[in-house]
Amino acid sequence: MERRAVKYRKLRRTQFGQINFVMVTFENARFIYEPYPIGAASDFVDPEIYEQFLNAWPEADLFKFMPGHGNRYSLSELNHPENYHRFLDAHPIWREFHSLIKSEKFIAQVLEMLRAHNIDLGINSWRVAPGAADWRRDWKERARESMAALRSSTPRPARLNSRFEFAAKPGQGGCIVPHTDMPSKIIALVISVVRPEEWNSEFGGATEVVRPKDSAQNFNYLNRYLDFDEIETLSEFAFVPNQCVIFVKTFNSWHTVRPMRAPNDQFMRKTLTVNIERWQ
Repeated sequence: MERRAVKYRKLRRTQFGQINFVMVTFENARFIYEPYPIGAASDFVDPEIYEQFLNAWPEADLFKFMPGHGNRYSLSELNHPENYHRFLDAHPIWREFHSLIKSEKFIAQVLEMLRAHNIDLGINSWRVAPGAADWRRDWKERARESMAALRSSTPRPARLNSRFEFAAKPGQGGCIVPHTDMPSKIIALVISVVRPEEWNSEFGGATEVVRPKDSAQNFNYLNRYLDFDEIETLSEFAFVPNQCVIFVKTFNSWHTVRPMRAPNDQFMRKTLTVNIERWQ
């Protein structure tokens, strides 16, 4: 994998307690480019923040079981949203992280980092999409923008939304089948949240870059799923603490996590999944 000696603009947190420090950094990001761009950034979260993440992970009963296309649990804006927002409200560290992910600066930082690694998505003009609660105002705003676009040769800015979910896969059999992500998704960041003693590489859990054995299945912009016996592994990113795996959605961005082999389900593959999406 290629390592680029590039300094990135860091995001500084708002005042939290009496400390003002960097929350996340892409300085250690490395990418591979075949068959599509995917990379990993080690030591992604500031160590003090990461320790708070570990100590304030949501209780298992807050999650929603997601049996389709794998074996996993989710807690997000879409899955058990009442539990999700109640949990954020009760934990300042997660409110801070939520504010960071929702910010315009965070999306700008991710796009800037990708361009520094020769991955230019052509998004030079964009704005953060409003929340679902503002749908009436948003409808009127989009109508005005549409009329303005008809009168102008200047393209409308892209409308982007960012969100994150708490995700967990059981150590015994937890998995997600091969897929390429939904067309609305532009970028995904998967941050591991485990202590070193909580996971063993013999359990599995790696994010695998794969391709279909049948090349006719390679084009998959609309995100159909395949079975594990229909793909072959090209490379993988081991599941290690405080690492951020960075996906770029393409027509062939096939990836998977195979069923894991931990001795029992007390071992969980815990991640924060950050999605940057186009707002339709």
